[in-house]
Amino acid sequence: MRLATSISSNLRMRVPALVWRTLSELRIERLLESRTKVPGWTILWGHGVCADSSPWHRRDPRHIPLQVFERQMELLLSLGYTFITLGEGAKLLQNGEPLDRKVTLTFDDGFRNVVQLAYPVMRKLNLKGCFFVVVEVVGTGQLLWTDMIDIVCRWYRGRSLELQFPDGRVRFDMDSDAAIGKAITMVKRTLR
Repeated sequence: MRLATSISSNLRMRVPALVWRTLSELRIERLLESRTKVPGWTILWGHGVCADSSPWHRRDPRHIPLQVFERQMELLLSLGYTFITLGEGAKLLQNGEPLDRKVTLTFDDGFRNVVQLAYPVMRKLNLKGCFFVVVEVVGTGQLLWTDMIDIVCRWYRGRSLELQFPDGRVRFDMDSDAAIGKAITMVKRTLR
């Protein structure tokens, strides 16, 4: 995340305001935040995609609007990135072959919106990626416990949430995105 912040700060200083506004519309900072880099190989990890008119991305920023997702992928293609699978990347890495401008797109937890919304874009743009599916919850309608924590914490936006932990009660003031993120992290770490 520190790398993404320094990249976006440096980028902002060099790019004219109009271009930066366009990059901001593409949520380029969010794209940079959600990447893992292995010598030349960029692994972008996401969670879900939502319909452009859906307020879901405001409740859970891990789900980005479909139009933004498509524009981000088009931007990467226009910059000369080649999409590869995790297996292809591992094979290139094992053989000592260059991984420059290789990118793998991954989605966690197997949300239906990825199949319904992201996959058609991936197919249209001929992108490769990986879907991580938690088989225990497929077809059950249940959420993972980690997603339940995210939803509860975001539900309390603008209010306080008080929880009882083994070490005592903890109160979280959910007055900002940063506060909500901090609460989510603390609750998950405590329960793990």
